[in-house]
Amino acid sequence: MPIAYKTKEQGERTRELILQTGLKLWPNVTPSTIATALNITHAAVLYHFTDVKEAVAQYALDTDCSKVIVQMLATNHKLVRNMKAPERLRHFSRALNS
Repeated sequence: MPIAYKTKEQGERTRELILQTGLKLWPNVTPSTIATALNITHAAVLYHFTDVKEAVAQYALDTDCSKVIVQMLATNHKLVRNMKAPERLRHFSRALNS
């Protein structure tokens, strides 16, 4: 396996771990909290995401993570402001039943 391929694969895996960890830490998502949780540097988090909280918020929507989406709804996060009532209800129901 060429080194460049390994590096790209490792970078993608690191990005995914940062996003998954951000979901677990929500709403306390900062480069520092994620770096500490993953035992990587603050700079490594910033290398992958200049605005990690926004990236995690988008990831929550992309992966349909109701637990985080409900918290985003509660704080009127810009990514969920226009979410329709049936979709909001679906996330609240899923969050309550999990």
